[in-house]
Amino acid sequence: MRLQQYAIQSVMDGSPNALATFDRALAYGEYWLEHSGIEVSDPRAYLAVIAVMKMSMFAMRDLLSHALGQDVGEPAGWARVISASIEIFSQPLVTPDLLEQARKALAEFTASTPEEQP
Repeated sequence: MRLQQYAIQSVMDGSPNALATFDRALAYGEYWLEHSGIEVSDPRAYLAVIAVMKMSMFAMRDLLSHALGQDVGEPAGWARVISASIEIFSQPLVTPDLLEQARKALAEFTASTPEEQP
């Protein structure tokens, strides 16, 4: 886990090498997504958001440890985090109806002028 912590901190610090590694990871993700059968409207955003969400589990380690009452830097604590992550990614979080409502709302939001936005 120390290597992951170092890599995440390097990205957060703006290291050119770390950002290049992040870009390569996204490129690998694009290849995977093309062959996965998963259909998304914006593949680059989809992969970037997943990557950053997963990275946040390292960056926000102290907060996770606090919430779980267990050090997620230790194997047992980290296993809880990964188990929760697997469960999150293994099931849909929104219904098809809610998905369409959200897409419609986003389309309306992006079509509005800056003065009309909240």
